Amino acid sequence: MTSAEMNRYLSALGEECRVKGFNLRLNFIKYDSIETGKVSYYEFRNCMEKINPQVDSQIVYKISCPFITQDNRIDYNKFVKEVDHLVRAKALFNELLDQIIERFEAGDTNLFEIFQSVDKSSNGRLSRKEFEDGLQDFGVYASLHAASARHRCCYTHQTLQIATLY
Repeated sequence: MTSAEMNRYLSALGEECRVKGFNLRLNFIKYDSIETGKVSYYEFRNCMEKINPQVDSQIVYKISCPFITQDNRIDYNKFVKEVDHLVRAKALFNELLDQIIERFEAGDTNLFEIFQSVDKSSNGRLSRKEFEDGLQDFGVYASLHAASARHRCCYTHQTLQIATLY
């Protein structure tokens, strides 16, 4: 599972929890009787199965790995924080897309030309700085935090290749 796939999965997990009215943090707390902020892999898997009883055990293992602590437990606080962050990032990214679509509908704007003009290094990729500057130039104004969240949601490895848009 690549980091981009992991981000998409965790974002979808957070959205599924929201739709079902399932509080991820509270469910983990039920297993954490001594309030360490950690659960065993078995407890983590049980929590994931409460959200989706058919969840694949390989996926559960893969999404738990980045949150395993030195004592081989899973830091659920970091996990929940990451899920929440990705849900917010996806919402911000969708808001950004809505703003861009409005701009396209309002005029005769060409997406490829926009990305070419934002690609100051002319390497076919947008750095974070080029992305943020491009948003500002395009008239989509965002706080640094929002731009950062949007950037994280939309990038898989620090750059966005223009070719992937087509």
